[in-house]
Amino acid sequence: MASASNVDAGKPNSSGSVEEWHQDEAVLVTIGLDVLTNGGFVNLDDFDGIELDLDFQSSAGRTFLKNHYNSNDPIHPIFRKFNWPDISDADYQLIGPSLRLASRILDQPCITPFFKGLILKQKRWVKITPKPYHKQEMFYFTQSPCNEMDMLEVWNWFAEIGVAQCQEWRFRDVDPDTFACTGKTGGAGPRPRTKGSFTDISSRYLQVLRRDILASSLPGAEHNDDESARLRTYFHLAVTLLHELCHAMRFSCFPSVKTYRSKTQMSNDIPEEPFYRDQRLAELGFAFESVLFGGDIRPLTCDVAAPFGFVVDDWPGVAEPQRQPGRATELGYTQRGGPTKWKVRWNTEYMVPMDFIKQFFTR
Repeated sequence: MASASNVDAGKPNSSGSVEEWHQDEAVLVTIGLDVLTNGGFVNLDDFDGIELDLDFQSSAGRTFLKNHYNSNDPIHPIFRKFNWPDISDADYQLIGPSLRLASRILDQPCITPFFKGLILKQKRWVKITPKPYHKQEMFYFTQSPCNEMDMLEVWNWFAEIGVAQCQEWRFRDVDPDTFACTGKTGGAGPRPRTKGSFTDISSRYLQVLRRDILASSLPGAEHNDDESARLRTYFHLAVTLLHELCHAMRFSCFPSVKTYRSKTQMSNDIPEEPFYRDQRLAELGFAFESVLFGGDIRPLTCDVAAPFGFVVDDWPGVAEPQRQPGRATELGYTQRGGPTKWKVRWNTEYMVPMDFIKQFFTR
């Protein structure tokens, strides 16, 4: 990955003014699309070796599922079709590359310590602001790999959630400012007093993968390669699935507790997300992305069609939670002080080369 400071800025793209795309994107404004394209951040020059139907047979987690659940499917049980209640066979096959990639990442021993902290409840209590919260859970993990018993418990936990159908996936028209959202269902979770969960994913992913929406049809992207953008959409859908799975863990791992308290509302069954290590914002999805990528990976302009490539933002950086009207807490996550308190004054955005994306779809 390359940071903005390591690329010759040049001039904004000559195919249109910055205002025609998104002038809030610092990378597009200061560096320009021409420079990004010439630097290999937008289009792939070589598609040789790319296989969208890769079967990751050698993973340790895959071996566990084969031995304990008699399953040799390259797609993890939590992403199997029985957890997608209203998807067609054609669309399920279409998103297969994303499901296999997400399954492969989920099977990796190097990421099991993250989930070990949630499942095995490695935690301590920390003070947070603002009131009415006084204490909040923080979970942690060591840098050393999990031992074999820990890995078996993590893999078994996810397999049980998948087989018991405690997590439901659905494509829906969601808020245009988000890629997906996760909430609780009326069903029981895998542990006493825990809940099942659902995830609504932007139906725009399907529209792009079906080629109903082409990246080159979007403003400012007329000269961009559609198949390169489609590969990015496959990748980002896998990341979104894993991001939202972390939020689903909020319901499947933590018993229902009183969390929101105000004069207008009290909810007794929505567990608050814990903090991850020493991060000042409690947001498990981005915490997981920071473990994988060193920050929040997203498409420029935040469109799932990914017409301009990816950037990785510092997390939590200067982000602050947005307050939802009528709620006693910030929407989505709480914080232990704002960026000013933590002396964070700016974010660094790192552009993601297409070769980095390509490697996830090659042997």
